[in-house]
Amino acid sequence: MTEITSALGVGGTGGSSTAASRDSLGETFDNFLTLLTTQLQYQDPLSPMDSTQFTEQLVHFTNVEQGIAQNEKLEELIAQNSFNTAAQAVGFIGKEVEMFGEFVVVGEGGPEDMSSMTYGLARDASETTVKILNEAGEVVRELLGKTAAGAHELAWDGRDENGIVVPPGIYTVEVDAVGNDGEAIGTAGRTEAKVQAVTMNSGKTYLDIGGIEVPLEDVIVVREPETDTTETAS
Repeated sequence: MTEITSALGVGGTGGSSTAASRDSLGETFDNFLTLLTTQLQYQDPLSPMDSTQFTEQLVHFTNVEQGIAQNEKLEELIAQNSFNTAAQAVGFIGKEVEMFGEFVVVGEGGPEDMSSMTYGLARDASETTVKILNEAGEVVRELLGKTAAGAHELAWDGRDENGIVVPPGIYTVEVDAVGNDGEAIGTAGRTEAKVQAVTMNSGKTYLDIGGIEVPLEDVIVVREPETDTTETAS
């Protein structure tokens, strides 16, 4: 008998895998029918063959076909859910989002167009050092950070050690804190930035913030951007 155990494509992902499984099943079934017809044609009328194996194989085909159909329905549901999630995420464009991460995005507008970041210390520190690194991994600025336990906003003006405004880009922030006992203190960062676009990749939804694609599930806060309410005299 022709093997059809792998026709479901277990372990595969995506619609192409299911389509290939259905094609494989169709080809296998055609071979099965050819074999069955041939054996029936040449069987001894006085001693007909045992049909048990063929019956079992037909049942197997039916089960596999049902499994493939279920996979197709599941893929349709997943695709629809991903589309709905992306459609809802479009509403985030132009919004301020807060997410876990230790980086700052400097836009084309320089320091006036820069995301903000907050870092937290698990306990009081005797010394805290904050390093700003460019995309090449080079330190462009080193600052003294806060030492009290809790959350602190990064106080960086978007300039390097020479006071020159850094070019637009993504800057990694490294926070190193040491306690009075000389032991390193745990730190964690949160970045706040404006969403510029929404993208999808492999069924997942990402928010584009200054060139960085952040998974939607990493976002912890979404808020309306602050507006300047200062009235100007006419």
